[in-house]
Amino acid sequence: MPKGFPSPPWVDIQKYVWILGRGGNMLGCKEGTYITNCSDGFRPVTFKLERI
Repeated sequence: MPKGFPSPPWVDIQKYVWILGRGGNMLGCKEGTYITNCSDGFRPVTFKLERI
């Protein structure tokens, strides 16, 4: 987890970061990219994850 990043959204996105970081891709998304949301229903945040 990046320093200073809040832990609740990290729980939601860590599996996608792990997949992208190891060269994997998700179906239906541009290669090396994934868009997902935090599961907080009151303050939703959208994350665009890109392999660098």
